Amino acid sequence: MIQKWLDRITQNRAIRLVFVIAACLALLSFGIVGIGRDGGLFQSGSDMKFMYFAGRTWLQGLNAYNPEIASRISENAIAVERYDFAYPPQIAPLSLGLALFPFAIARWLMVGLNLLSLTAIIILSLLWIEQPETANWRLKSSGYRWFIPGLIIGNPFTAHIVWMGQSSLIALATLMAGWYAMRRDRPILGGIAIAIATIKPQLAILIVLWLILSRRWRVLGIAAIAGSIFCLVPILISGPIQVWFDWFDAIAIYKSQPYNMLGFRHMFGIQNTLAIMELPAPSLLPLALGLTAAVWWYQRKFVSDDIFGILIVISLLFGFAHDYDLVTLVPLLPLFWVHLHRRPLAIIGAIALLLGLFFPQRFLRPLEIELLLQFRVFIVAILGIWLVKLSMNQSRAFKSPNQQTELIH
Repeated sequence: MIQKWLDRITQNRAIRLVFVIAACLALLSFGIVGIGRDGGLFQSGSDMKFMYFAGRTWLQGLNAYNPEIASRISENAIAVERYDFAYPPQIAPLSLGLALFPFAIARWLMVGLNLLSLTAIIILSLLWIEQPETANWRLKSSGYRWFIPGLIIGNPFTAHIVWMGQSSLIALATLMAGWYAMRRDRPILGGIAIAIATIKPQLAILIVLWLILSRRWRVLGIAAIAGSIFCLVPILISGPIQVWFDWFDAIAIYKSQPYNMLGFRHMFGIQNTLAIMELPAPSLLPLALGLTAAVWWYQRKFVSDDIFGILIVISLLFGFAHDYDLVTLVPLLPLFWVHLHRRPLAIIGAIALLLGLFFPQRFLRPLEIELLLQFRVFIVAILGIWLVKLSMNQSRAFKSPNQQTELIH
């Protein structure tokens, strides 16, 4: 009965259309117009301005990683007070491109670029289902073509990224494109996309490690060449070696800010949760690298399409992230849809977890329990473990001739 009810919902054209329209209106209202946001209507770009003023600094032939120099270029009092630009040098083409325009125009260009990235993420998410590497499944319903885009567009993390002018959507889109191209033997496209994705190195590092372990030297080589070209302007200004020392110094400044330190409520990950619990909280990056190596070693035990999502979960839980970076969990939507589309009770459980991720922190703050504000860490851990289990079970089923017919829908 539950399955029939779910089928009616996902196959009803009116419900599909209303769902997508509502998602678009949510993004427009909270991510672009800025209803309920500080600063009033159409005042987005609070994070994008750091990229913008870095670009303005580079355009003048100066070091954008020096806060004193860049602050003199800045026209924004907030940016002057806490200029902590810490993107790697390969962000230069984006920063320089934005800096060619007045800030008011550059803000809208960033909105447009994020919407373009969002479109790419939707297309790639649908391709993940329609062109699977393991072609042992077929979805009977086309509901995913409506509900997955709706969930990607309408979730609050997407709206927050667009409003701030953050780069997580750009990094995710290029990371997904690089993975998709790499797995389909398109090394040039894959390498260039991966190079762009490294503007958020904390999100890209495990994918790069996977490429190294898999000996994808062509992809890595093209990524290195493309990344070097992207870094050309900062290198010409500061020198090919000094620019990296400048970046490392900028990272230290960035991490010293209160909103980037362990214990801050909007930091995300197991390390931050341990710090809030007043337990030893060393960097867990070595563990993330080890888990990635373990997944690579036992990759035959997983459905190949699931590996990207597993690596994203590992990077969020054991790396450096803020809660808005949870937008990078988008690839889990098509993966769970494929695994659970004929399991109604499991679908209800997945929806409950998804809604749990979207639950606003501010409703829990009056309780003054800091650990409770880290509830999303536990939800992501559950999703990651669940995906690993589903993937391993499905992989075993694919290898069993007697069970393959049961998986084709």
